[in-house]
Amino acid sequence: MMSQFSEMFIRSVLMSAWQNAMITYSLVPQEEGFRVLAVLDRADLQDFACHFANTPDDPGGVRPFLSATIETVLSGKLAPRPANPKVPRHDFRWQVFYKRLATFEMCALEYLRYVVEAQNTPLGFSSDLTDTLPQVGAKPPGLTDASYEDAANSLDVEVEAIKAVSEVESGRGGGFEDGKHPTIRYELHQFNQRTKSVYLQTHPWLAQRKWDQGKAYHNLGQQGEYSMLYNAMILGRPRLKIEQALSSASWGRFQVMGFNYQSVGWTSVIEFVLDMYKNEGNQLKAFVGFLKSVNLESTLQKHDWEGFARAYNGGGQVDQYGGKMKTAYERLLAQRPKATPKPQELHAPTR
Repeated sequence: MMSQFSEMFIRSVLMSAWQNAMITYSLVPQEEGFRVLAVLDRADLQDFACHFANTPDDPGGVRPFLSATIETVLSGKLAPRPANPKVPRHDFRWQVFYKRLATFEMCALEYLRYVVEAQNTPLGFSSDLTDTLPQVGAKPPGLTDASYEDAANSLDVEVEAIKAVSEVESGRGGGFEDGKHPTIRYELHQFNQRTKSVYLQTHPWLAQRKWDQGKAYHNLGQQGEYSMLYNAMILGRPRLKIEQALSSASWGRFQVMGFNYQSVGWTSVIEFVLDMYKNEGNQLKAFVGFLKSVNLESTLQKHDWEGFARAYNGGGQVDQYGGKMKTAYERLLAQRPKATPKPQELHAPTR
């Protein structure tokens, strides 16, 4: 995860506080110097470069190295070596320069190998730097049997059918896998579609053309999913792509995609996401609303698990999701308590 100085730097960039961005960047650990610039929108990075070039101050003596770092990130190739300082050989600044130069070149090569060539995530985000999402506290309320029964009655399906979908969609972690944040899955192809491939080349860890091309980035659990989401939320000039990022993730126990917010009963994707943070009841409400909006409850009524999976999870995952839901449903149904037969009433003889 990024250092506090990298976080302060990004916040300064988002506020266009360029002088403060220069100061905080001088405090960023050298091993994060390339990576913190790489997570930025390229328009932000170019604005930062422009203001930096027109600022006479050089806090920490980073000017020649920052210029080369920006050029490396923008071009994806190692920039020319920064020029030697115009000071006498015995001046201590000469030694400082060559120590910094050695570190710069080592970090540059590592960045090019790890991020540019291997397309790995440069820096991990641990918080929403746009301050759009709520601060989390205690674990929100979960679902009760009464909640499941109300939803089942609304859809005219069995409780076990809804629980089977819930189990497969969110796993054992439920609607709040880490205990505080809604369980999500950030979909790179959805973000790419909503941003018209603008970030396909510069931010491959956030945007891919196809679903299967994004599979390699889902290997760090919920921490990784939120890191991608938070990174996507800081992109965009002049307007941040917050709504596009939130729309590109599936939310909660039933993994309803954010872009469905209107059809499931919310007026904006931000309001939808904020309600997903509150409790699993809202997550169940979104699930019921989605099924009704596309008339999908009939597949659950008929126990057509493949048909449900095709419509709910996509055509490329029918066997995987459909089979799991069928297995979960049959197991849950077998666990249903058997109804106790009523004792026969004894009638007194009439005569």
